[in-house]
Amino acid sequence: MTIWKKRSANRAPFWAALCCLCMATAAQAERPHSPIENRNLAAEKAAPEKKKTGPLTDQVDLTMTFAVDSLCRIIDPRHTLDEFWENLLSLYNGKDTILPIAHLGDSHIQGGFYTNETMNLLRRTFGNAGRGWIAPYRPARENGPSDYRIFSQVKSWSVGRCTRPQSGTPWGLGGMGLQTDAATIDFTIAVNGADDDFTQVLMYRGEYARPMLPEGIRNARTAWGKDTYAPDLTVDSFFLPEAVRELRLQSVSRSEAPTSVTGASCYYGFSLFNGRPGVVYHAIGRNGATYSQYTSERFVRQLSLLEPAILIISLGTNESYGTHFSASDFITRVDRFVRLAQRYMPLTTIVLTTPAENYLAARTTVTRRAKGKKRRTTTTVTRGYTRNVHVGEAAEAILDYAAREGLACFDLYGMTGGTGSCERWQAEGLFSHDRVHYSASGYREQGRLLYKALVRSALDYQQRKRK
Repeated sequence: MTIWKKRSANRAPFWAALCCLCMATAAQAERPHSPIENRNLAAEKAAPEKKKTGPLTDQVDLTMTFAVDSLCRIIDPRHTLDEFWENLLSLYNGKDTILPIAHLGDSHIQGGFYTNETMNLLRRTFGNAGRGWIAPYRPARENGPSDYRIFSQVKSWSVGRCTRPQSGTPWGLGGMGLQTDAATIDFTIAVNGADDDFTQVLMYRGEYARPMLPEGIRNARTAWGKDTYAPDLTVDSFFLPEAVRELRLQSVSRSEAPTSVTGASCYYGFSLFNGRPGVVYHAIGRNGATYSQYTSERFVRQLSLLEPAILIISLGTNESYGTHFSASDFITRVDRFVRLAQRYMPLTTIVLTTPAENYLAARTTVTRRAKGKKRRTTTTVTRGYTRNVHVGEAAEAILDYAAREGLACFDLYGMTGGTGSCERWQAEGLFSHDRVHYSASGYREQGRLLYKALVRSALDYQQRKRK
């Protein structure tokens, strides 16, 4: 079994607890295993080593006509992603391992069209290890990806968001949190993706939130987290005897909880796995999010528990939207988050992305005096759109910063035409009505470009390695 990276030792108690559920007896374990290692052990039993037929290619169908093919790769002059490429190629060649990817962003990510396209293409090519991170958007009455639903009969949820820290409700991994003091609490997880059935679930909850048990599944095993491995975060594990597409979780009474449960209970989200080798793609997006709003030690420490091999960051649209933008102030905020991530996620390689061009809403008001009338006037308001020049400034600042700091970068702005490209996005029907967000087709095109860039860069590494 190949484990893509060795984890730090300070999480050993957590890994040991999970390991006990994955192996026949605790006595058989020689050392504590992380969740990634446990899922790799399950993958080894679930799927025999099988090599893909035919050579790996970066071919993907694009409908947009203005993508610059020569720029469609990850910019990484210092080869910071070489270990990731090696592990990605090893998956293609049949190794039984799991490769986690995290993609952090704003509303472009929350809707799921962009990241689901990249995720599905990667899983189809390199193997599907599970759906990964899912957030309770429906109980929070928010938009979210269409390939899963999380329901709850509780109606008294208060919602914490990183974009509204003044609300007082905690938020954490996923950039959000649901809190309630209801007597009984439940969640129902349902997936509708073609290959998203799952056998393992991790639930991320507040330290003093009430734990849960699966309902209606015989021989399901549960491991409640008894320690806090990041600020106000406990992770519970559920292991199911067979793959399912729906799971109901019901809270236990306070007296049944393994640790003290006091006050309101807070829940952040779930991760789904299937015990097979392949890619796990954790997409985390918040409407209106910026670098500054994610720059929280508490959040980054929680994010680190996903153990991603790479962290793709797609932010900058909200910072560059408006009439005032300072590239230097923007990069200061980018740098603060990057350094925080590097501090708590030292084994994760960061990939910055540049935002694609968009429009600013413009309104022109013209007041005219009616002919022959001294006092009577008419006012005409014309609404329209103007190209957002600040997106280009933000993209240039990100590229310069990435080059200076030795970070990898996915230049979406450049590979979709750069300056003036918003006209092409609009002409080909790839914008939504507000011309800041994109249509479902527009986001899928971006997801295909990211997939193409990842695979092409892996092939570049393979060719460079052979020399």
